[in-house]
Amino acid sequence: MNKYISKIPARKLKTVLVVFCLLGGGFSIYLITHAIFGTDKKQVPIEVKQMNSPKHFDKTGSEINEPENYITDEMYREIQEYKHSMDSLGHPIRPGLMDSIKILEQIYHSHKIK
Repeated sequence: MNKYISKIPARKLKTVLVVFCLLGGGFSIYLITHAIFGTDKKQVPIEVKQMNSPKHFDKTGSEINEPENYITDEMYREIQEYKHSMDSLGHPIRPGLMDSIKILEQIYHSHKIK
């Protein structure tokens, strides 16, 4: 970069710098005055919104095995019917759903043993 700029006369560089500063400064002044005195009041310049966080962000997952969490026989039957219908139709089960089904089956079987 220095190689190319060293060939340009100093007077021309100063002129380019002054023009750049005038354009940049003028545009900055325009933006500031438009933000303060502009007639477009439809949009609030700064708005603080509440952040959405997942409902169970502070849960570890060990709550699943608590005694009050159980799967009824009817719910287990519905899960098995869903799995069977998806297998027979040849439709793939969503990736995360199969993991959830396995966990529900484990909970059902763990409470059946007790």
